[in-house]
Amino acid sequence: MKLIKKLFALFSPLEMIILMVSITISTLLVVPTFTAKKEEVPLLLFPTERVYSVEGGKQVAIFDTSFFIVYEVVKEKKVDEISEILNEYLVTHHKLFDRHHDYFAIDPADPVNPTATEKATLPRIKNLKYINDHKGEVIEIEKALYDLLLKSKEFSINTPHNAFSMFIGELYDYWKPYTSYINADPANDPLYHPAKQAEIARLVSYIPKNETDINNTLELWTENDKYYVRFNEFNSSGDDLSISVGAVAKGLMTDILGKVMRERKLTKGLVFGGQSSLLFLENGFRGKPYNITMESIGPGEYTFMMSRLDQYQMSTSGIYAGYKFPHENKLIIRSHIINPLTGYPIQNDHHMVNLVSDTLSGLELDYLTTALTVLKAEDGVAFLNEKYGIHDVNLMYGGFRDEEWFVTYSPGYPGGELPSLTIDSEYSGNVIELIS
Repeated sequence: MKLIKKLFALFSPLEMIILMVSITISTLLVVPTFTAKKEEVPLLLFPTERVYSVEGGKQVAIFDTSFFIVYEVVKEKKVDEISEILNEYLVTHHKLFDRHHDYFAIDPADPVNPTATEKATLPRIKNLKYINDHKGEVIEIEKALYDLLLKSKEFSINTPHNAFSMFIGELYDYWKPYTSYINADPANDPLYHPAKQAEIARLVSYIPKNETDINNTLELWTENDKYYVRFNEFNSSGDDLSISVGAVAKGLMTDILGKVMRERKLTKGLVFGGQSSLLFLENGFRGKPYNITMESIGPGEYTFMMSRLDQYQMSTSGIYAGYKFPHENKLIIRSHIINPLTGYPIQNDHHMVNLVSDTLSGLELDYLTTALTVLKAEDGVAFLNEKYGIHDVNLMYGGFRDEEWFVTYSPGYPGGELPSLTIDSEYSGNVIELIS
């Protein structure tokens, strides 16, 4: 109750709604564990700037989740400084990476109700939506968006079995109605409708899969310290091909915020990147290991609890929160993680992938947890050994196999200083040699 009172004192009603919705969704993901002692309740700091698209009206949720800083109780001046960092960096990069909304480059007089003249004349930000909407055009873009597209392109080329693709935006949108517990109806699932299966196959045919096709589809270059992109059609795709960076953007955002916060010596906390990414700005929190709980992906009160005392980053991804229904003695899961080769939500024994590291970036971890969710476990382990074996990489899988809920994890997981791991008794736990 004391934490709730603290939250109501800090945030507007809309921020509270966004936070509570995010935490509700995140009960199947990693969440920080707060103490009940008043003097130890940390601050949860959000940007104070509101975000509106060119249409005005309803406020846009930043990164479609709840992105905030967990920080020690400090003076108001320092709180204001952190809020301004979130305004300057989190809000700005959300607008750049957003594939769903257009934004003004110059604010209208009233962002909630822009006039018809302002909509027609004010310049727009050259963001990801702009790139998707202007195929074939040479577009000058900001360095941060260029960097994200460049890494996403590299990941799309180099991930085995095409387990990661930045070109599945249209597939992601197609599956949205079938992944929500609110709207989904098994009878309408593409599993039972040949016409829908044909539509999925059509969308898959527009996804470039080899290096040559990817390079021809997305051209990126620099010239005179400026950054350019040209996004071309592939296989006569027209508007049925779009770039999505949902599997990497939050990870990069934690890196950006972490760099800025450390440069300004604001290290008494951690960056909580919505439902998947987490970054410690210094060793632990108040000099102690900080408990993180992975809520239950199946039975039990939780899946695991962990802590370690260093400046690590964590990323979690999985299919467990997707809509589920039985089919021919199997459980079908419709999640937001799509297999680019088949066009269907992934179906693997492992429902969750968690990675912890103090040498890999948030961007890399965000990408890897998505790719490893798509890859078969043995392929994912081989890929990690080959490409990331020299790094501090601590991996955990969780899922359901042979009528049993399980977790498997690398030796010493979660690694780092003073590592601690507790697994719920409902899960069988096994150590496997994942990283050599």
